[in-house]
Amino acid sequence: MKRSLLLLFFCLLLIAVLQAAGTPRAYYQKVVSPTVDILTLVSSTVTSSTASNYTVTADIVETTGEVLSTATGTATSSLRLYKAGNGTTTPYYAAVFCQLGTFTTAWHAGQTLRITVTMTNIIPNQSTSWDYVIPTGTAQITITSPTQNIPPLYYSMQYVITPGLNFIALPMDSGLTSVSSISAAYPGLVDMIAYWDSPSASWIASVYLGDMWDNEFTLSPGMPLMINALASFDFYSTGDIPLTPISYSLLEGLNTVMIPLNLTGLSLASQVAASIGNVDQVSKWDPSMQNWVTATNLGGFYDGDFSVTVGMPLFVNATISNTWPVTRSSSNATKSSKASK
Repeated sequence: MKRSLLLLFFCLLLIAVLQAAGTPRAYYQKVVSPTVDILTLVSSTVTSSTASNYTVTADIVETTGEVLSTATGTATSSLRLYKAGNGTTTPYYAAVFCQLGTFTTAWHAGQTLRITVTMTNIIPNQSTSWDYVIPTGTAQITITSPTQNIPPLYYSMQYVITPGLNFIALPMDSGLTSVSSISAAYPGLVDMIAYWDSPSASWIASVYLGDMWDNEFTLSPGMPLMINALASFDFYSTGDIPLTPISYSLLEGLNTVMIPLNLTGLSLASQVAASIGNVDQVSKWDPSMQNWVTATNLGGFYDGDFSVTVGMPLFVNATISNTWPVTRSSSNATKSSKASK
């Protein structure tokens, strides 16, 4: 009799443990980005999908080795980053969803749920984590305030790179300070990096020799660069907006510039020329043709005028020396096409 009661006790205990381990409880946390409208990056309302440019992991801190992750096959019915709400009674918002019942070991009130969100399509990847103490009960958990910040935590600008020569710039204060730092971020993808030196009217190039960069030079925010790519990839300038506005000290003749991030009103090459003043040609690099496309001032209009955007590197021909844009720190602008913060 005692043996039967003991066996029954253990059976009931096992059932209780198994039921607790699978006790469903939904956790929703509203997330935002400090730099962009997050709904431009997390746009799908489909609950069977998760934002493809992010990975999400969930871990109960007290239970080691049991980690849910969208990168390792956890079903989206258990973990996802998606667009929640319905757009009418509940405005759309980005949310991380985690089903606590998915963890193998039983969750308990008072344990700490740790969520980590990583943005994977920028280099370097950006991650952020937060902890949440699970409250008592089994009711759904929905937290819309306070929100949690997810990447991009810093500003980022993308340049689509194709094999051959590509013209890029460094609009952000990203920590890239040397040619080798670009090579380290994009190993095996670039074998030449050059900048235009206005005083000598020539390109100053650093070339990869297999184990070192010959003629390596320093980099600074706002600097336009010509790179030779060995394969297609996306180059990202990611970081803070430079505290000191970028400006360029232009010499008579050819100079490289980047349209500063605050000059959003410039949408045509002719407008860039007018903003700088005393410029008769503005050129962009076309990587598909491996050649320059030029807008030329014919006196009353610009022949071959083209669209431009902030962060875009350009070649401009100045008819006189000039500083652009004029800022409080313009006296710091260098005499080459290297930008000065």
